[in-house]
Amino acid sequence: LGKILVKVLNLSDEMDIRRERAAWILSQLGPAAEPALSEMLQVFRRADENDPVTQEVAEILPGMGEKMAFMVPELIQGLKSTNFAHGAACAEILGAIGPKAKPALPALLNATNAGGKLAQSAAFAIWDIDHQTNVVVEVLDDVLKFQARERWSVLKGLQRRGTALKAVASAVQQVLNVPNYIVRDEAERTLQQIDPELLQA
Repeated sequence: LGKILVKVLNLSDEMDIRRERAAWILSQLGPAAEPALSEMLQVFRRADENDPVTQEVAEILPGMGEKMAFMVPELIQGLKSTNFAHGAACAEILGAIGPKAKPALPALLNATNAGGKLAQSAAFAIWDIDHQTNVVVEVLDDVLKFQARERWSVLKGLQRRGTALKAVASAVQQVLNVPNYIVRDEAERTLQQIDPELLQA
């Protein structure tokens, strides 16, 4: 099955539907998709923001965790990409690598100034690698207050990390008042996980 998926993944762009299906199947395999890693990296390195398979692969790679540590130098360079979606994906992989990605911390800190998805991905990566609470709280607080399009993904990221990032709870509380009911509901779910007492205050 793995060999078949790899062949499909490398079909021409005209075969996007089949390529997407292959990438989706690989995403369901988790770490078991490792035999296809070299082919997935070929797709990822293209950094093609118009290729839906590139995005699918970018979501698979963090699941490899520490096995991606060999990529740290390349991912650091990727943070500087003018393709911010690719930069954000690099940050997410670095975060998934964990402490072994500490050499990337200065570049990740710089990436938090970029705003948008890249800033939040870099902030979460800093937390996952080194638990630098003050930096993460400052960045995520700014995103939740002033970057409406990014609120939902920040809330989902906070939910995955639970009470460890309770320090961001007061910023999340402010989101309970935004016009978008979908984001409001997500903020409530987030507070239930990271600071339920604040939700009842």
